[in-house]
Amino acid sequence: MEHMFEPSAGEGPHLLGVPADHKVPGPSNIPANPTRSDDSAVAGNAVLFGPGDEEAAAAIARTVVIRQQMGALQAQELHELATLAVWVRAGNTELYGCDTAIAHRSLVADLAAAHRVSDRTMGRRLADAERFVTDYPAAVAALNDGRIDLGHIRVIADHGLPIQDDTARSVYEQAVLDKAADTTPGRLGRYAQRAAATCGEVTFQQRYDQVYKQRRVWVQDIGDGLSELGMTVPTVLAEGILDRLTQQAKAITGAAGARTLDPDTGDLVTGEPRSYDQLRTDLACELLLTGQPTGCEDAPHHAGIGIRAEIAIVIPALTLLNTDNADTDGGGGGTGAGTGTGTKPGKVPLEPPTLAGKGPIDPATARRLAADAPRLTRLLTHPVTGMALTADTYRPSAKLRRFLRLRDGRCRQPGCTRSAGRCDIDHTIPAETGGPTVPDNLAHLCRGHHTLKHHGGWGVKQVSPGVLEWTTPTGRVITDQPDTWPTFTESVTGTCR
Repeated sequence: MEHMFEPSAGEGPHLLGVPADHKVPGPSNIPANPTRSDDSAVAGNAVLFGPGDEEAAAAIARTVVIRQQMGALQAQELHELATLAVWVRAGNTELYGCDTAIAHRSLVADLAAAHRVSDRTMGRRLADAERFVTDYPAAVAALNDGRIDLGHIRVIADHGLPIQDDTARSVYEQAVLDKAADTTPGRLGRYAQRAAATCGEVTFQQRYDQVYKQRRVWVQDIGDGLSELGMTVPTVLAEGILDRLTQQAKAITGAAGARTLDPDTGDLVTGEPRSYDQLRTDLACELLLTGQPTGCEDAPHHAGIGIRAEIAIVIPALTLLNTDNADTDGGGGGTGAGTGTGTKPGKVPLEPPTLAGKGPIDPATARRLAADAPRLTRLLTHPVTGMALTADTYRPSAKLRRFLRLRDGRCRQPGCTRSAGRCDIDHTIPAETGGPTVPDNLAHLCRGHHTLKHHGGWGVKQVSPGVLEWTTPTGRVITDQPDTWPTFTESVTGTCR
């Protein structure tokens, strides 16, 4: 870490470009003490606003200012912690002992006591601070300016771990930082994962082959006679498992008929009493223990027999066609082309396939699934924006639904990440008022945000195909576009059963 220091005669070491007496300033447009509602408007913990939305809108604006101030302070804290971490490990102090490892542990304990947190928590903060400041200085500067939150930096740094080359990491940082300014950390994760796979010197196939070896099943006791059963499996299998369980749960609920209650006792008289979550859990246990739901017609899970999972995979055409495995390490049975930066002479960077609405999957698995897929849909995207333009197939049944699912990928409310396969298709202009059933007037919304659109005081219009403009109850306007990926021009999508 010597490169982090800039020696200066007569004073201790400090971070490169950050003087020892440096104080990270807050954004220039943030007042020292932002105004707030009059104390007379506060009753208990509830702020009482008038009938208009002016006060509510002002309160929301104040929370944004506060978050910007917090970002500036968090950036300053990151610099201070990073400086301490480098200082003690460089052996420039006798305060915590001569042994570097002991000195580091002592510093962590000292900080933990000062901050009233555990040593483990403080150790993680210290390591994160050094990693953020050293490897992602532009992201820390954006945090200081109030353009992103600390959660965005965590996503950027976590997904950038495989990138060891400084130049490649800088390219990755800038690409993801541009996206971070107008999206949530949750949604940024999928973009960062894709960008890291494209920018990194290690191919996505190689990374997948390595972590694939870590798949496992575990049980954790949570008390009261219950335990959590967990699995680490390839994403494509996990999504397929959840999809099949959901379809079976819906079939069982439908077979049980409508729910009716006894008017006197309120007890369920007819219909399936279990929720989808409960049904999925019961089905998973039965499938794992018996291999198949009970075949008897009177069995509660009979309606779930024969249902298979369905998933949609988007495969860049060049990745699908390229079968050269020279860019892989041959581990994990992978036979796919590299998806890194093409550092070898003559290599063209290839993008990894993507599970629609989720993140990347390994190319070898995607090609195998594409070979067995009962149907393929060609998806054409805009060469600059990456937005889906058209989708065609040799079997055009349900063509519009497939197109919308591939275009949207998720619920189109700006902060939501629920996959399109578990959302409603909503008419932006309601059908009952003349809204047409065409792509320019349709978008996926999860049930909760579908309800919010109609009954929660929100407004939405489709300003151009696939671009939704939301208006909050307090008058703020938020534009949501389908998730796009860099240099993503033409793909082949396989729907696998």
